[in-house]
Amino acid sequence: MKKYLSITLTAALLLSLAFLGSCGNETSIKVYDAPPNEKASNDYKVWANNNEVFCYDAQVYDTRFTEGKHFGETGIPYSTVSFGYFDFSGKVKVSIKVNHNINTAVVRPLSRNIKPVVKNNTIEFYIDEPGALTIEPDGSEERVLHLFANPMMEKPNTNDENIIYYGPGEHVLNTIKLKSNQTLFVDGGAVLYFDVFENDSIYRYEGREEETIQLKRYDHGIEAIKAKNIKIKGRGIIDFTRVAEKYGRKNPIHINNCENVEIEGVILRGANCWHATIYRSKNVVIDNLKEIAWGFNTDGINIVLSQDVHIKNCFMRQRDDGIIMKSMDTGNMDAFITEIPQPQTTTSNVTVEDCVIWSDWGYALGVTYETRMPVHNITFRNCDIIHATHAVEGQGVIGILVADSSRVTNVNFENITIERSLKPLIKLEQKLTAWTVNKDLGIIRDVHFSNIKYLSGKEQPVIFKGFSEKGNIEDVYLDNLEFLGKKIETEKDWEFRKNEFVEKIKLNGTYELP
Repeated sequence: MKKYLSITLTAALLLSLAFLGSCGNETSIKVYDAPPNEKASNDYKVWANNNEVFCYDAQVYDTRFTEGKHFGETGIPYSTVSFGYFDFSGKVKVSIKVNHNINTAVVRPLSRNIKPVVKNNTIEFYIDEPGALTIEPDGSEERVLHLFANPMMEKPNTNDENIIYYGPGEHVLNTIKLKSNQTLFVDGGAVLYFDVFENDSIYRYEGREEETIQLKRYDHGIEAIKAKNIKIKGRGIIDFTRVAEKYGRKNPIHINNCENVEIEGVILRGANCWHATIYRSKNVVIDNLKEIAWGFNTDGINIVLSQDVHIKNCFMRQRDDGIIMKSMDTGNMDAFITEIPQPQTTTSNVTVEDCVIWSDWGYALGVTYETRMPVHNITFRNCDIIHATHAVEGQGVIGILVADSSRVTNVNFENITIERSLKPLIKLEQKLTAWTVNKDLGIIRDVHFSNIKYLSGKEQPVIFKGFSEKGNIEDVYLDNLEFLGKKIETEKDWEFRKNEFVEKIKLNGTYELP
């Protein structure tokens, strides 16, 4: 009897474990309807396990595929892409119907190792973890699909007085000002259309393209000033197209002198200036923020004189720098001018990881331009730059540009994959620019590049360009570089450029570049 009882209990236990295992692998999917005024993409239809995913249009800057110009004939060219989003857990089959004949497809980042199947102009593949994917029918970079597969998210208690909630549908807004302990939640299916109105104050006029275009600077879209414990979360879209159409500029997210900040999950579209500015703030987490933009100076995330910042799982497609460190006093605006001086501080203790960037201009990752106070202890790791499309040598895909008087030290680039590039892969430089305040340029020291890969395209150089003996570049370490399938051991294996103001560049720990 005891023997049979033991067998029965063992069998019951195994059945219970199998049931729990199957529950743990259960698939959940959440899709969202779009507001009626949003036009569906003409290029794609998408399903996640037979649940239709609405595909939106957005505009980007890529001069290879220009469809028109904003701001008149002297303005900025744009082209169209599509994007969609859904939430899931478990394993999901993604099906994408393309509106023209195709034979193959590429799904980026390539590190996801997704091998799509193409049949009858439909792309199919499976995913079992969240992330930002870019789908390129027949490998074309024109009119691509950006697909944001999010983790499931719990909706907050909308009756809580500290929750500012925007549900599915269209919402036209001017400014949202967050106070301590408040959460802004933009639900899936919501689109917040920021706009400017007749009596709105203009902060200043900003000329572009040799002053032929005058843009009007207004206050911010979402701002928090001297606040603690604030959150900006959700799955919806925060749109600034209407502001840009009126030659206006509003920063989508401006965090100023705040502590304990969380930004998670929302999508920023169509802004015409810096997107997310973290200024003189501490203890900030930015997770799964997505941005698609075409306009002037559309930096993705700028960390300015802030400490203890963690950026992860984000997607950026900008016409300017992607995720960047700066150190100047901007006051209450992202400014290219000197504001009222404030106490000295640093941009420090920042980690950027597991992000995907399509760079249409500027540096994808790094420290750039306004370096008026120290920048140190910065780490970029496990990031994929899927394209760098702006074919100039004035910028690198990753690197540092010191254009002012302070030091940049202890910056680490680890496990970075550059899939395709039309510009220098790595660039460290000191130079005077239109935004320089103090011409006694600061130094660049102790910079580490490890496990950097470049996968496809023409050979692009690595450049180190110091400015003077007073402000030079020194102690740079290059370990385990693999470019176009080649291990880089000496300067004979790749094109390295450095001038007389650069010293102690070491390859793989021992070999020093001449």
